[in-house]
Amino acid sequence: MAPWLRFFRWIALIAGIGILTGAASAALLFGLDHAYQLFLAHRLLGLGLPFFGAFTILLYRRFGGLSERGNNLLVEEINAPARPVPWLMAPLVFLGTLLTHLGGGSAGREGSAVQMGGAFADFLGRRFQVDDKTRRILLMAGAGAGFSALFGTPVAGCLFGMEFSLVGGLTLEGLLPCLAAALLADRVALLCGAHHVLYRIPALPHATLPNLGWVLAAGLCFGLAARAYCLAYHSLSKLWKRVSRPTVRILLGGALVALLLAIPGAVRYSGLGVPLMIQSFQTPLLPWDFALKGLLTALTLSVGFKGGEVTPLFCVGACLGNALAVFLPLPMPLLAGTGFVALFGACANTPLAAAVMGIELFGGESAPWMFAACVAAYAVSGLPGIYASQKVRVPKL
Repeated sequence: MAPWLRFFRWIALIAGIGILTGAASAALLFGLDHAYQLFLAHRLLGLGLPFFGAFTILLYRRFGGLSERGNNLLVEEINAPARPVPWLMAPLVFLGTLLTHLGGGSAGREGSAVQMGGAFADFLGRRFQVDDKTRRILLMAGAGAGFSALFGTPVAGCLFGMEFSLVGGLTLEGLLPCLAAALLADRVALLCGAHHVLYRIPALPHATLPNLGWVLAAGLCFGLAARAYCLAYHSLSKLWKRVSRPTVRILLGGALVALLLAIPGAVRYSGLGVPLMIQSFQTPLLPWDFALKGLLTALTLSVGFKGGEVTPLFCVGACLGNALAVFLPLPMPLLAGTGFVALFGACANTPLAAAVMGIELFGGESAPWMFAACVAAYAVSGLPGIYASQKVRVPKL
């Protein structure tokens, strides 16, 4: 193919990925907000959670094919392209995530946006008949575009797309396409009216050695909490798989989640956890909020409900940082902010994307704190993370 034709093909592919993923992510943000508000206004919808899950399972069984593997399918295809990503992954995960939140399930949205971006990227790649190397780059660009559009952090989204398939590795061959797709998806989402919650750290202390030592200690706590979450998630997944029929599994698990959410006060742990995150920067929370939010999220996702892990993990990390403010001589908003990104980065094995996300959210002056917390958390978080199909390029400590 002539160089000029190759150039314009890349332009068309990245434009298609950015526009489709940005628009779909904006629609997902709107849909999730309305679905969760309906749940809060009509709490009896929580009783329908098992049936929403069973309906989702039936849809995937009938139309999904490999879509059931979710983010792990994208990881596998980036590392070793072999099978097409079904284009139906995008609408299926969109609908499944809405139904999870309509019933109050503790799940996120990042997994959905990343899967939509990956599905759009692979669909376009197959239409243009690209080779395996180009297909890998397009999948990374699609995943990064979904992350970027959902959180309004394009640089972190670009890095996430290149980082999330390998533990201890960063695939730089797709840097320019990933960055272009992430920037375009973010702009398209904003043009479609998407809004992102703003989190602020009012004032940062001086980055002295003692203070950085304390934030490293906090990072170790975040990493150990990430390790505990991944252990709980994978253990619960193995336990639930003893129920051989997925529809029965999700009916039983959904009923358990609905029962737990019916406990007075437990609704604070439903959905994304955004209200808890906002509070974690402002006022002391219950010291066990982080643990209960993590357990309910692990239970919801291990049963088979659709959604993502990242936003609930933001909540878990922010709540843990809030609790650590009692013991560490650092401002509560700083600990909440570092926990917000560090625990997610440790669970996803994407410390660089997590640190850069913190800088995009909280400003350039937060860089030493974000990198220190994310690196410390990553070092002790263990394997596997939330994406079981990741390949290990460089072992952790």
